[in-house]
Amino acid sequence: MKKKIFSVLAAAIFLNNNLYAAAAIPADNIFLLNYDSVSEGAGGSALAFSQNSLSFINSPSSNYDVLAARLDFAGITISDNISGGLCSVMLPTAIGNFTIAGSYNKVLSSGITIPDGENLLNNYSIYLNYVFPFIIKNPVYENIGGIGITLKDYSFSAQGNSKIALAFDIGGQYNIKVISDNLWAAIAFRNVGDKVKISESGSFDILQNFDFASLYNFYGSLKPAIMCDILQFFKTNKNWLRFWR
Repeated sequence: MKKKIFSVLAAAIFLNNNLYAAAAIPADNIFLLNYDSVSEGAGGSALAFSQNSLSFINSPSSNYDVLAARLDFAGITISDNISGGLCSVMLPTAIGNFTIAGSYNKVLSSGITIPDGENLLNNYSIYLNYVFPFIIKNPVYENIGGIGITLKDYSFSAQGNSKIALAFDIGGQYNIKVISDNLWAAIAFRNVGDKVKISESGSFDILQNFDFASLYNFYGSLKPAIMCDILQFFKTNKNWLRFWR
């Protein structure tokens, strides 16, 4: 049955656009850009359950439940300072689900500044994601989560200087059926990497963070749900506790 499912190849094209309102922002905030409007609407939770293949930018294990190939495009606009886009291709295989994506962000004015005051001019990124799904076959075939890893290759430029930075995300999500069919939990370590140094005084940290998320879907025709995220940023003093209904 599984081989028959994976032998069927279908493609879907979806468009998304996120609009941010912001003035000039620190350069490290570029690592927080979320191209997936669904997960952004859920506060960037690791348990947003977005159907877009590009949701792995926010949650490395999000593409665990995939039965067909998928092509997605997304755009980001930050006030009148920054514009960008991303294209991702997702392909399920017998050994797991693969996604490759590329993005480009262009700074139109002084939208992003590095510590020495220079403006970040543009940013190219390449992403490669792999998810190993957790599957049960009895009594029915069902995906109950997965573990994923994303490799990220960032290329930055500012005032004639350029720098390539590498980072990765790792995480997983799981349907805790031993407690309830409606209970999910997820963890994600994001942007694990080193400092980005564009010039002698123009370096900035890759904004690393850890997210623990839980979600419970209630019964009923409206299917209400409650979600809780605990988000810890490293190399900063930010700690967020978020509840979403």
